[in-house]
Amino acid sequence: MRAVLFLLPVSLVSANLDHFEKQVRPVLATQCYSCHSSKAKIVQGNLRVDSRAGLLRGGDSGPAVVPGDPAGSRLLQVLRHEVKPTMPPWGKLKPEQIAAIEQWVKAGAPWPQEEAQPEATRKPDPRDRERHWAFQPLRPEEPGKTVDTYLEAARRKHGLTANAEADPAVLLRRLYFDLTGLPPSIEAMRAFLRDPSAERYAQVADELLASPAFGEHWGRYWLDITYYADAMDTNAGIPAVHAWRYRDYVIKAFNTDRPVNRFIQEQIAGDLMEARDGFEQREMVAATGYLVLGPWALVQADKVQLRMDVVDLQVDAIGKGILGLTLGCARCHDHKFDPVSQREYFGLAGIFTSTRTVWGKQREDGVFSDINKVALFEAPEEARQRSARTREFEKELEEIRRQIRAVEALPKEDKTREARLGRLRRREKMVEFNLPSPPMAYAAQDEDTVGDCRINIRGNAHQLGEATPRTFVKAAMFGTPAPVMRGSGRLELARWLTDDRNPLTPRVYVNRVWQKLFGRGLVASADNFGLRGDAPSHPKLLDALAVRFLRGGWSTKKLVRELVLTRAYRMSSAPQEAALEADPENRFVWRMNRRRLEAEALRDAVLAITGQYDPTRGGPTLPTDSLDTFAPDLGKVNPSRMMSGGPLPERLRHRRTVYLPVYRQAQMDDLDVLNLFDFANNSQTNATRRESVVPTQALYLMNAAWLREQSQALARKLVDGAAMLDRQRAGHLVELIYNRPATDDEVSRSLDFVEDMEQTLATEKTPRPLVEAWARLIQAMLASNEFLFRI
Repeated sequence: MRAVLFLLPVSLVSANLDHFEKQVRPVLATQCYSCHSSKAKIVQGNLRVDSRAGLLRGGDSGPAVVPGDPAGSRLLQVLRHEVKPTMPPWGKLKPEQIAAIEQWVKAGAPWPQEEAQPEATRKPDPRDRERHWAFQPLRPEEPGKTVDTYLEAARRKHGLTANAEADPAVLLRRLYFDLTGLPPSIEAMRAFLRDPSAERYAQVADELLASPAFGEHWGRYWLDITYYADAMDTNAGIPAVHAWRYRDYVIKAFNTDRPVNRFIQEQIAGDLMEARDGFEQREMVAATGYLVLGPWALVQADKVQLRMDVVDLQVDAIGKGILGLTLGCARCHDHKFDPVSQREYFGLAGIFTSTRTVWGKQREDGVFSDINKVALFEAPEEARQRSARTREFEKELEEIRRQIRAVEALPKEDKTREARLGRLRRREKMVEFNLPSPPMAYAAQDEDTVGDCRINIRGNAHQLGEATPRTFVKAAMFGTPAPVMRGSGRLELARWLTDDRNPLTPRVYVNRVWQKLFGRGLVASADNFGLRGDAPSHPKLLDALAVRFLRGGWSTKKLVRELVLTRAYRMSSAPQEAALEADPENRFVWRMNRRRLEAEALRDAVLAITGQYDPTRGGPTLPTDSLDTFAPDLGKVNPSRMMSGGPLPERLRHRRTVYLPVYRQAQMDDLDVLNLFDFANNSQTNATRRESVVPTQALYLMNAAWLREQSQALARKLVDGAAMLDRQRAGHLVELIYNRPATDDEVSRSLDFVEDMEQTLATEKTPRPLVEAWARLIQAMLASNEFLFRI
């Protein structure tokens, strides 16, 4: 099993270890350690569960865990009460706790490599703070050195030679997808091939950076490291109808090149910052949706534990996403590897226990949790428009209720009475649900009473230790004392995270940008810059980029522009036999990495190519306050139905993917392409996405009704549109789909395919066999590796 774990992607191994630390170890510690660990006076049944070796070895009844085999693992059998003795002796674990352990076993029972020492006895070495590279101040930039200079020095040191520049068509396609997530048009491709000079290339880069598509594409990349979704909870599918405001804030921030320090500050404490006017204040409040939208178990009965679980996820998101530290590992004990103590963890936690994000409310069926909503600034004209919409809805409600009364007056024996009443009452509820209201956002606020947090012993919110003053991580406090906390302390936290003297935040951010453009970060473990993370492949380059980033005003667009203009970015992805042998992972950037399109880019590119792309930007994802979103089949617009996997409403079918509803588990039925092509798991932060290549993806592309519809739409345009010779049609498709000129050979082969397919379809009496033949060719091209990968 160790060999199997070794072969898993780094991001997947990291996610599994994170799941263990947050969902499994605390259960073992609180429910099992008293009898089955090094701390037990007598180890019951000779079984130790405080190390992986102990679980694999087992006790008197044999091995407790069989990695990868939950059904064959005795630990799960006794926890499920399938065999005796049942455990723990004081009662069965909660279903979600058992499910977490089952998921861990299924993943191979990964365990941090620490078995050499008993549980919780190893303390971080104080010297780690002084010697670990990530906590050191940024080194001054070496004068006159460019990105390519740093890279070339490393290549020479390792005996590597850089590839030549990529073909102009390949380079243009790469640039378009990396900056906008969309393919170049035929006109843009032809224009660049006429003048592929460095000057023209720089102009194209500037045009793409200024495009609204840049913010949509790069905003989605930021959303990967948050918990953003259009659902409030983990499982119940409760729609978060105002979540779109945070998404639109992020997209606008990237499009306007909002300085990243300000961008981070607004997401942590935008409600506490001064705004120029009501419109800016509205954006800054919506920005704190970063803290409020998450995979919260809102139906959990234990509200005290729920509150601390939410805080843990908030601390973890900031730790990984902004600082590159696994702070969540210090919840139950001092961090095993990094200089982060449990006291420091709860010092941060106190900031968020003093912040209102999730709260409980009493209902007839018990206490239900909700996420915090805040009314936003509304301009006079917006208020007038809302009043007008409200009158429309009230008229609609009045008419529905009149019809209900009329149907209720019918004899109860009337066969259609109950069905008609059901339809009318469902419509009544939908209109009531969507009654226009003042603009709202899911946002954070300081609690009325703020204060420090007490240590939760072993992560249990009911077993409390001493209170810990609110503070930050000392290892990255650059020698300054913790500030006096005003209110919750979020504003002070936001300023510390973005202080120019904090070396972690700029290093982590420029590394993420590098990873996005090159396919691998200078630090491969993008969310772990701690002692167990990867060392930087080019430490001086990383620091030079961070220094330039700060000097450039924390500008994302300046950084992206600098990187896409480098020779390294413009290199071919062609393999070199000797280099593959010496550096198979391409750590020293001797070629460009070949990368598959992200799930969203794949879908959006298909829509753009087939002419079905809807450029509408922003606004609500779920129906909120417009009667024209309602259809005769109310299921098509019911948010709860949508959240449980119903079809996409017609108004969203061709929108860009970033504007579609995002679920917590699998995505909706109409978006299987996202499920199959490794869309981000928004119940956790995602430093990287998997790039799986599995047979089901090819089967989907060759059989999916959605792709067949898109292919047929383009085929109809091709045959019924502007007059073209068949050879022109074939060449047009190559330019449109592969973004390069066609060769004579592939044009001939395409025409042979269409001719043979048309004859076959005509024999089968398929309607419009010529259109269908071209559609089959188009679908095959859209399923090809040349379309799916940018090289």
